[in-house]
Amino acid sequence: MDIIPVQGAPNFYQCHEGVLERLPELIKQHRLSRGLLIHGEKSWRAAKKFFSTLEINTTNIQYRGECTFAEVARIGELAASDGADFIIGVGGGKVMDIAKAVASETGRPYILVPTLASNCAAWTPLSVFYDQDGNFLKYTVFPTAALVVLVEPRMIIDSPPEYLIAGIGDTIAKWYEADVLIRGLEAKPLAVEIAHQSARLCRDVLLAEGKAAAAALRKKTVTSSFLRVIETIIMAGGMVGGYGEKYGRIAGAHSIHNGLTYVNETHSRLHGDKVAYGILVQLALENNFDEIMQLLPVYRELNLPASLQELGITSGIEDAIDIIAERAVKQGESIHFMNVSTKELVVAAIRELERAVADAEAVSSDLNLASSQCEAKVPFQAALLQLDIAFGNREENFHRVEEKIRKATEQHVDVIVLPELWSTGYDLTRLDEIADKEAAETTAFISRLAKQYSVNIVAGSVARQTETGVTNTMLVFRRNGELVKEYSKAHLFRLMKEDKYLAEGNSDGLFTLDGHPCAGVICYDIRFPEWIRTHMLDDTKVLFVVAEWPKPRIDHWRALLVSRAIENQCYVVACNRAGEDPDNVFGGHSIIIGPWGEIVAEAGEDETTLFGELDLAQVDEVRQTIPIFSDRRKELYKL
Repeated sequence: MDIIPVQGAPNFYQCHEGVLERLPELIKQHRLSRGLLIHGEKSWRAAKKFFSTLEINTTNIQYRGECTFAEVARIGELAASDGADFIIGVGGGKVMDIAKAVASETGRPYILVPTLASNCAAWTPLSVFYDQDGNFLKYTVFPTAALVVLVEPRMIIDSPPEYLIAGIGDTIAKWYEADVLIRGLEAKPLAVEIAHQSARLCRDVLLAEGKAAAAALRKKTVTSSFLRVIETIIMAGGMVGGYGEKYGRIAGAHSIHNGLTYVNETHSRLHGDKVAYGILVQLALENNFDEIMQLLPVYRELNLPASLQELGITSGIEDAIDIIAERAVKQGESIHFMNVSTKELVVAAIRELERAVADAEAVSSDLNLASSQCEAKVPFQAALLQLDIAFGNREENFHRVEEKIRKATEQHVDVIVLPELWSTGYDLTRLDEIADKEAAETTAFISRLAKQYSVNIVAGSVARQTETGVTNTMLVFRRNGELVKEYSKAHLFRLMKEDKYLAEGNSDGLFTLDGHPCAGVICYDIRFPEWIRTHMLDDTKVLFVVAEWPKPRIDHWRALLVSRAIENQCYVVACNRAGEDPDNVFGGHSIIIGPWGEIVAEAGEDETTLFGELDLAQVDEVRQTIPIFSDRRKELYKL
């Protein structure tokens, strides 16, 4: 029987509202006087109000980038020179890992305060190291556990939902990785049995209550399910490795995660997202496709990635599979605990998984399409996000958009529309620096939100870096997260020198949403009625327009849109941006116009969300009353 070293728990752990009020007495109890508090930019925004009233003596330092050996050395030197006698980590998994490593390097006790429930890093005396580009390097297990771990639920309830979802994915993996290593043991040490039961508890709680916990977080309400899920992620998840050691830490799923870190397109995805995909690959390696099919509905409910495309890998799939497999079977990887020894086995498993998921999605999509066509929704509810865009700051704009989409979906809308270049603003001179390569990051982000909230999204447009240049490209997603249209702006606005910085598009903007024929165009395109009419010849009922239209010409905006609605007898749903950038002031006045040219809803100049109802049956009524499409003289003109 194996001798198992047990590192089961921190010295002290509590999770309840107001728990941080105990921190000063705990520091005093251990005769500590001065701390080095390590945090991230976002985590400190969430935590600052909780620490502002605490009488503790700390020097605060913000970490940079990844948990790297260089970053640990940098912060460790500061701890030594500053006279700190303990370390506090306040943040997500990277902050936890850096704090543990700095404490180990400098021989100091450490206290951890997680601001996210995205993994068990606050519980486990282990750090994951990456290089500066986010590529996985190694795990290091430390001999000393945390002195104190304090979990404040009110802090975590304010975290973005995707972190909790990633934590659920990472912790569900505890069962599948522990079970594949433990179930074949002839004799199980008691510690390993505890690990096995903890892993089963992780699976059972998260499958039963994960969805309810995510819903509670979106509503910013601390519920019993929310508390149970965050403690399952942090505490029960940590116990699996703490008691099971080599039988409870990692197996195939984490090796697949490690391989994924070497594919650039996945760097924007969270650790737990990649581990969740790794679970499915591990099951494919075991030829357990029945379990995969059981998990897929759960993944869909929780918005966990089940394919490489959902992880943001939209091109070069075979190359990506090769990289993932090669890295996953490197010497020392945990996948070898499963007796998976060759790259070829992993390649075959990923390919088979991708086929199985695609087949399952095709069946589901066909059923959904048939349902949507049978129940073509009339009326159709729209929400237009008239944003004041953070100039050149994609991360901030992503954060704002996610929150506004969450709030908009509380009104049970069918489609959400974003403005032109919403992720960066009209920052043409820095396109090479800020453009999204093949729009991969934006695609993964919006696809996740469309699935998460089951809403169609006309995702404005983004600066998309391609091999032939940067395009201004509209992205359209259905409720299941499927990207159904990429339309690049056909008419470039020379007055603003777009032709100097952008490549023009050469395809139409036609698509369907919930069975309704739609089209999309971008800003300057609306000055070309012949281009709009081209899109109307296929019985298109809704024209979506996304723009960064300036305030000085806002009268043109309104007049052109009303004209396009009247002459094409369609709804026009036009989303403009608000606010200003260094060179322009934008006019807002997002608008929904009916097929008679009547104003259904219109916004003012300021940032807002505009809601409106589209009665699509009215389009057919108007076209029957005044049948302009059948009355056209095609022998006299081309359109």
